Amino acid sequence: MKFLTLLKRNLSIFYKDKMLFFVSLITPIILIILYATFLLKVYRDTFSGAIPDGLTLDSKIIEGVIGGQMVSSLLAVIPVTTSFSSATLIVRDKVNKTIDDIMMTGVNKLQVIVSYFITTFINTMLTSLVALIAGLIYIAIVGWYITFSSLMLLLVGIIIMTLFGSLFASIVNYFLKSEQQVAAFSTIVSSIYGFICGAYMPLSQFPIGLQNVVKLLPGTYGTSYLRYVSMIDALNAMKEALGADDSIVNSILESVDGRMIAYDNNYVSPLWCILIVAFTTIVLFSLYSLLVLFKKDKRK
Repeated sequence: MKFLTLLKRNLSIFYKDKMLFFVSLITPIILIILYATFLLKVYRDTFSGAIPDGLTLDSKIIEGVIGGQMVSSLLAVIPVTTSFSSATLIVRDKVNKTIDDIMMTGVNKLQVIVSYFITTFINTMLTSLVALIAGLIYIAIVGWYITFSSLMLLLVGIIIMTLFGSLFASIVNYFLKSEQQVAAFSTIVSSIYGFICGAYMPLSQFPIGLQNVVKLLPGTYGTSYLRYVSMIDALNAMKEALGADDSIVNSILESVDGRMIAYDNNYVSPLWCILIVAFTTIVLFSLYSLLVLFKKDKRK
């Protein structure tokens, strides 16, 4: 009962700040507009370069493929970058000594820390769902080819990516001591994460050394999974329209990291890509739990 009361308290604080809540909801829509303005041409050029000369396609299919690529970029970035702003409450409570007051009520510290994580997850998941809805509306306008099964797989990927981002942000913020530090770290993550996870540009455009580094990051595999699920139905429609085989679909997916190439030059399937993120999430959860228990023991 105390845990639920604490969770309700954390959520009410976040939603009480109406401006923060509004900004968190409007951010995905702003990003959709920015992506369409600045990245759409890049995506269209990449796609056009993969189509054999002399072949023409219905513009709806073209826009459906490009829309899937653009929306997958947004959905790959939002769960991680938004988590840091959603996880600021624990830092604020440490600065204000509110955690000490909460502990005096007899609540177990593990429950306190877990409540912060769940709050971060709920807030980030809400923003991710808004991003998903905004992205689906955009795709419906330009060219809808996403099947129900792909939509469900996309939702599973978003949940796993949000768990990953929330745990990562919770672990980092656990060590930060001021909201200024959180803001600085959040700015850094927001600035570079989209690049190093392959959301903004394909890994093939990176230097070989940097490619080898980013392939160690779970976010890269999460981006690849979301990219595949978002684009595969439109690509299959394109294949049928052209009367082509799977090679053209695989070529396009490879060019935009929808098919990840491992260090041994073999492909990493979408299933394995999301399993890598899921496994990393389990590792982060274990680390987070051990961190809390270790800190708890030190306070005794």
